[in-house]
Amino acid sequence: MHDTPQSMLRKCVTWRCQLHECFRTNRTERTHECYERSERTFNCVPTDQALEQSINREAKSQGGVIGYTLRKGALVRWLLTRHITGEYAERFKEMCTPTKSKNTHEELGHARVTKDQNDVKVIKEYIKEQCQDPFDLESVATSLVNITSGQVASEEVKESMKGVPQKGREMFNQFTKERLEDEKKRNFWDPIPKTVV
Repeated sequence: MHDTPQSMLRKCVTWRCQLHECFRTNRTERTHECYERSERTFNCVPTDQALEQSINREAKSQGGVIGYTLRKGALVRWLLTRHITGEYAERFKEMCTPTKSKNTHEELGHARVTKDQNDVKVIKEYIKEQCQDPFDLESVATSLVNITSGQVASEEVKESMKGVPQKGREMFNQFTKERLEDEKKRNFWDPIPKTVV
């Protein structure tokens, strides 16, 4: 069950006080700066937005305060009771709604999770049957092999691949020397030339 607007307001006031105390005493510990309005995932909203989505939304009247009344007493009564009328409106809406769904994200539903698991199984089986099995650590090839075609790489390709880390270090040193050290020969934002591996 969701919190009532009053309990949300109490929590928001408490969190604001904690945040104020944190700034006042120069503490940097984490305080509650957001509020979950439902059980769904990834649904936190800032406290002021939670107030807008609950108390303020339910307490709205057509035209707002302007045009509502010119009498100060009526306006004060409206301000003091709007959270209560908002709660009544919210409860009435809940009573009129036939079913309350949990509103979980579609990718967390049972059908989607089952489909994703089946897709992973199909891909894994395809790789094992049609390609060189990269998951089998018992029969690791001693030479460089293309897993889709099964072709063994030539000596030229193997030597080129072995030299990639050294080539990367050389490019890094050249970049820092030309662009970051005292003798800046090139602008830092100039494009980096492609290197043939």
